[in-house]
Amino acid sequence: MNDRHILTGFFAILIIIPAAYSHTVTMNFEFSMSGAKHDTIHFNDTDYNASLSSSTFIRNLGKKYVSSSYNSSIFAAISAGEFIEAGFNSTRTASSYILQVTESDKGNRIIIGFSNGTYSNVDSVLDSVVRFKMILTTIGKFTFSFVPSNIYIRAEFDNADVFSRIKFSGFGNLEIRNNGKVNGLHNITLGVRL
Repeated sequence: MNDRHILTGFFAILIIIPAAYSHTVTMNFEFSMSGAKHDTIHFNDTDYNASLSSSTFIRNLGKKYVSSSYNSSIFAAISAGEFIEAGFNSTRTASSYILQVTESDKGNRIIIGFSNGTYSNVDSVLDSVVRFKMILTTIGKFTFSFVPSNIYIRAEFDNADVFSRIKFSGFGNLEIRNNGKVNGLHNITLGVRL
């Protein structure tokens, strides 16, 4: 079994993450757009201040995404698969926080958008996510009023070993590959083609 998934983009480009061969898929995004946790986290139609130390996860969301915004720019992780829960944790470090989306391994797809806009721009694409498992238009505009800082994406898979760590910046293709089973666990590798 050798499945290959190519994900296109980074800043200002949509990344689609369809991968995992386990019971659940959890994607964690650790970052701070402002560099000092002045961002606004939005999910379940509620705004949260990222500077407050809190951790909130909800299973039954009407709008299945979590977003963070600062200075007219937004990052969003949108569930397009079998949604389980979403939330955030701002207690981890003094300068960053984690946004998280968890889905079932069957038909999982998490869409990542990073653009100039607000959560209402994310709300405007949710109908196409529900109908087509894809967004059909851009989220906001591809212009930024600040220089984005690092975003760390951590993939967690049940019953799988992830055998690589990658680091890149700019535009490129992120590849998640299932190399089959080793000792009963799926062997997952990550790579980047620039």
